[in-house]
Amino acid sequence: MDKFNSVRAAKCREDLNLTLSYIANQLSISIKELSEIESGNLLPSGDTIEQMVKIYGCSKQHLISDTLEPQAVILARNGEKLSKFDQDQVFGFLAFQREISKQIHNEH
Repeated sequence: MDKFNSVRAAKCREDLNLTLSYIANQLSISIKELSEIESGNLLPSGDTIEQMVKIYGCSKQHLISDTLEPQAVILARNGEKLSKFDQDQVFGFLAFQREISKQIHNEH
C-alpha cells in the first residue's frame, strides 16, 4: 500500500528554500496543518499532494512511498520535540529493552 512520505515532502520544501508559511498559503491550508503533514502526523488529501507535486516540481511517486518509514527515523525526527527529561526517559527505556533482550536471548 502506498504511503505519503512526509520526510521527502519536507526536504523538497527545504531544498527550494520555501517557508512553511509560503507553502501553506499556496496549498490553502494552515501552517499548523502543513507542519503536521511534514511531521507525519497528518495525511494530506490527494488534491494537496497534487498541488505539492506542482509546487515542488517533483513526481507524485517521489512523495509517495510503498514502504513504511523506519521507526528509528520517526523517533529521530520527533525526538527533538521531547523535553530533555522525556528524551532521557526514552533512552533509558531503550537501554532497558536492549538489556532484557540480551538476557532473554542468552537464556535460549
